[in-house]
Amino acid sequence: KMLVIRLMLSKILLFSICIFLIKNNVIFAAENVEVCYNYSCYAKQKISVSDDEINYIKNVIFTENNANTNVEIERENIIKAIAFLYKIASKQTPIFRDVAGNYNDPSHGKMDCIDHSNNTFTFLRMLEKYKLLKFHKVGQIETRYFLHLIPSHYAVSIQEIADNKFYIIDSWYANIFADELPKIFDITTWKNDDIDLEVY
Repeated sequence: KMLVIRLMLSKILLFSICIFLIKNNVIFAAENVEVCYNYSCYAKQKISVSDDEINYIKNVIFTENNANTNVEIERENIIKAIAFLYKIASKQTPIFRDVAGNYNDPSHGKMDCIDHSNNTFTFLRMLEKYKLLKFHKVGQIETRYFLHLIPSHYAVSIQEIADNKFYIIDSWYANIFADELPKIFDITTWKNDDIDLEVY
């Protein structure tokens, strides 16, 4: 009986330690998040991000180039992490067919800027949840207006904590599944109607 009690106590202790480590972001557990596609988030699907993949983001992407000491490097690592999460999603959903912009999109698995902004916002919130952002806060889904009247494009803002400056993370412009990274703009530049220098 004593042996059984000791085994039970050991399991309880081990379980408690694991819970403590997960809650304090020493180790990360698997995460399930929702991504959307087929334009205007018509299709929605849960994907699973494994603990190994989350730890890769923390221990590889967010530790290279001394990211913890440089705000600009953190922004670069943010877009690398977002691209990595998109690629994880592409193995579980048909979004691997998506290309930059809208004009060359396939019929199934395509993403417009509404899909991209919602997915990017989800991924950013995940990075924030795991306390991987030291110099930035996640903002909101921002709108760009044609002639300052008609909503024409959407993307997600992040805020630099030190000077309250806002940047846009826009994955719609990138061929992510051909190894391009989401684009970063300062928010004033992005809201300018003339940002569409390339035709999609």
